[in-house]
Amino acid sequence: MSRGPIIRRVDANSPIFKRTFKGLPREVQGPAIEAFKTLFMPPAERPGKVHFHKLRGFENIWTIHLSADDRYKASFKLDGDLATMRRCGTHEEIDKNPG
Repeated sequence: MSRGPIIRRVDANSPIFKRTFKGLPREVQGPAIEAFKTLFMPPAERPGKVHFHKLRGFENIWTIHLSADDRYKASFKLDGDLATMRRCGTHEEIDKNPG
C-alpha cells in the first residue's frame, strides 16, 4: 500500500505555518514534531497513524495528523520532492481552509 510520495525537502518558513504551529496546544506540539519527521520516511515505512493523504477538493494539498486522537492536522503543498508547510490546526479547520 502506498503512503504518499517521496519527500526529501521541507520548507517550514511560512509565517502562517509558524503562527499556526505556535497556536497548537503545548501537548500537541511535541507529537506534531514527531509527525513532521515521518515526512522524510520512505512512503512504505510511514506509520499509518499520521494518515498521510491528499486533501480532496484542493490541488496538490496534502495533510498529516498531528495528534493521536486525530483532532489536529497540518497541511502542506507538494512540488516534486519539496513539501511546503502551510497550516496547522484542528481537523475541521484544516479541511475547510488548508491555507
